[in-house]
Amino acid sequence: MRNDLDWLKSARHNLLVPHTLTAYRVFVASPGGLVPERQAFRDAINAYNEMDAISRGVMFIPVGWEQTLPGMGRPQSLINEDLRDCDYFVLMLWDRWGSSSGDAAYTSATSEEYAIARECWNNAEHCLREIAAFFKAAEPRQMSDPGEQLRNVLDFKRQLEQTKELLFSTFDDVSLFQRQLQRLLAKWVRDHEQGKRGPASKQVPRMPSPEASATGLSPTASVTAGLSHLHKSRAVLEEAEGLVRQGKLTDAEMLFARALAKDNEPGTALQYSRFLRSLGRFSQAQALLEGILQRTAPGEEHWKAGAYNYLGMLCRDQGQLNEAEKMLNQAKSLADQPGTRETTMAAYNNLGQVYRDRGDLAEAERMHQRALDLCKPSGDEASLASSCGNLAHIYLIRDEWARCQAMNGKAIELSEKIGNEEGLTIALRNQGLLLMKQKHLGEAEETLRRSLEIASKIGRQKSMADAYASLAQLKAAQSEMADAEQLIAKSIELNERIGRRKGVARSFGLLGEFQQAKGDDAQAEQSLLRAIEVARMIGDKICVANAYRALGTIFKSRGEGSAATLLWRDARQIFQDIGMTEKLRELNNLLATPQMAAGAS
Repeated sequence: MRNDLDWLKSARHNLLVPHTLTAYRVFVASPGGLVPERQAFRDAINAYNEMDAISRGVMFIPVGWEQTLPGMGRPQSLINEDLRDCDYFVLMLWDRWGSSSGDAAYTSATSEEYAIARECWNNAEHCLREIAAFFKAAEPRQMSDPGEQLRNVLDFKRQLEQTKELLFSTFDDVSLFQRQLQRLLAKWVRDHEQGKRGPASKQVPRMPSPEASATGLSPTASVTAGLSHLHKSRAVLEEAEGLVRQGKLTDAEMLFARALAKDNEPGTALQYSRFLRSLGRFSQAQALLEGILQRTAPGEEHWKAGAYNYLGMLCRDQGQLNEAEKMLNQAKSLADQPGTRETTMAAYNNLGQVYRDRGDLAEAERMHQRALDLCKPSGDEASLASSCGNLAHIYLIRDEWARCQAMNGKAIELSEKIGNEEGLTIALRNQGLLLMKQKHLGEAEETLRRSLEIASKIGRQKSMADAYASLAQLKAAQSEMADAEQLIAKSIELNERIGRRKGVARSFGLLGEFQQAKGDDAQAEQSLLRAIEVARMIGDKICVANAYRALGTIFKSRGEGSAATLLWRDARQIFQDIGMTEKLRELNNLLATPQMAAGAS
């Protein structure tokens, strides 16, 4: 892909600082032990102000107990008064619930601050616009046998998780927290720009109270039992997987941690890391996997192959495709070791996904076919379903509808047969996209919503993000652009939350197309440039080509035919190399118009 188009971005970035700024105060509440995170909170806000907010007429002011001036009376009352003057409330928790505030009505100073924030939120006349919660992930050792302080935090997290009345994020390193916070700040800037400025615009949900245990929200029996009651790790892991399927992720993690503390087996660490990866907690997952590689006991080569396999997928999630290929080839190199057949099949499938991300569909198909050939004699239905689904995705991209339907039908059938909900949500999304291409929009929407429902239930944020993006495409096809933009915003939010750069790039590309369809070319251009920037960084040629195509249309509408031709030619070359026939036909038609042909000569 061309590098001489970087001028497109710089030529369009002429941002002027407005004469008037709207200031929003953001209060951060946390118990002790989070000093670095509180500093990261202030640093992230200040950086975002300089990077984006001020140029758009907004400034965020961080507020916390550090800014409260001394005075007469109970110290917490003084802090509460500062809180009541704020527009946003951010709650941070880790392994402590906090100490008493001096008011017996509350279990800690942090819980009192949260209660004040709820009171302000529920008052339609108050300026508080939104409440957000962030949890710093506890270490597996702590999760396996939490003390009273951490139990209080987990009880509150479980309450938020099961009532779904307040969205929250979990982070396992400070940089991830800062990215999550800046994503939230970007949303608040968009709210400001869209005129959501007064208390009348906020919707008032029922916010859960941290002081009372809601009916039916108590942890499962296995979670409340002590470590002495844990006899068989395998049974506990199976129960943990069952809790994941029910959406009870906090309880599931406690069981994974308990099983690991009990047996310290590589298989347990592998399963736990897989769970953490699904939540976007890549740092903790990586630490567990690297621990497996450091083991030297004989006969554990198959576990090391599995660790390399998952490390490869962690790298792919973060757009590090070269490193992903290296890790997956390491997994393949252990194929001659006993017990590695399943891991080898997975490595071939995962390598195929890496090649697909690069746009090398021929090599991707070869990898998935190799995995399929290995599956057949083994009778491994889970691997067979995965291989069929991956091949179906290749055929979907190439517009080979009959082959896609045949393979995807097998993937859905096998996933339903063995109860593999993770595989089923992916196969249903592929089916929904195929139906959309075939113009069966009603059936497509039903299928995609089923994919989203399953992904939400099992907490697979990657699949949720993909389902939201696909539903956004469908709504755009139905000319329901407001719904399309809302859905793609959810996809961007989830992809940014878990650090999945491929998803971020593709979602911004779709957002740009939706904004363009509405006639908002200026915003569309910025979204498309963001998509190109991230996609180039990770080598996602398909995303780059789609963004070039849309950006070329904007340039043509402005009378900049030469720039449009340049973009469309590069997009056409990429689609031709990949073998995307429908996109290639579209670009050929655009370049064949008399005006563009004249501009190209």
